[in-house]
Amino acid sequence: MRQNVWSRGVVVAMLMALGACDDEGDDGADEGNGADVPAVVDGCPDGDDLVDIGQTRTCTCDDGTESMQTCLSTGEFADCQCVGGGW
Repeated sequence: MRQNVWSRGVVVAMLMALGACDDEGDDGADEGNGADVPAVVDGCPDGDDLVDIGQTRTCTCDDGTESMQTCLSTGEFADCQCVGGGW
């Protein structure tokens, strides 16, 4: 019986110590705030306009030719789809 009470005391002390560690340095910020999950966006900003996801806009390649780039679900445009020497 005495050993059983002692074991329970050790377990309670360990749990309390673990609980105390969780509170240290807690600034109220939620570590699981979803920072690794893309935010829900309506489209990609293009000047004062908003291009819908999946839509394209014109872009200029390094050689001066015009091409297209697509609005991605991340709210950013994909690379300009230049062909040939336009890279």
